[in-house]
Amino acid sequence: MRWLCHHLNSLHLFCRLRSIGMNKERALRIAVLWEKVAHPGLYRGHIKRP
Repeated sequence: MRWLCHHLNSLHLFCRLRSIGMNKERALRIAVLWEKVAHPGLYRGHIKRP
């Protein structure tokens, strides 16, 4: 599960999009949208919060 969470992380996605040549603004918009959509389902119960 840790591998999957790492590779589906929005920062990781942003870096991969930039590495394939996408401009910064578009990659950032996609990463932010991905964060809003995927983060709640992927990390539910996996991150310990104080």
